Amino acid sequence: MPSSLAWRVQRVAGDSMTPALAAGDYVVLRPYTGRRAPRAGDVVSFRTAHGRQMIKRLQAEVGDGRWSVAGDGVRSMPSIDLGAIPSSAFQGRVVWRIKAPSQRAARIPK
Repeated sequence: MPSSLAWRVQRVAGDSMTPALAAGDYVVLRPYTGRRAPRAGDVVSFRTAHGRQMIKRLQAEVGDGRWSVAGDGVRSMPSIDLGAIPSSAFQGRVVWRIKAPSQRAARIPK
């Protein structure tokens, strides 16, 4: 997992997480620490092995700290196309969403 303990803000670029997140939303990322490990159902931001930034929901740990992921939307790239994502690639768990265009803060639905 990343060594940075700083919370971050990231803009949502696509619609693969609709309806929980929409393109143009901003999300607040809380880094994972030793106090809270990743869990199925968490929405996480990560960078793929090819350098692509993505936000997906954790489905299940598949072994050795690797996770299957999926988007909430029908246009989401299937986990099988991404492969298992190592928890070391996680940049943080999405804990807040700022909706576009109204810019109102809201918790992420489970």
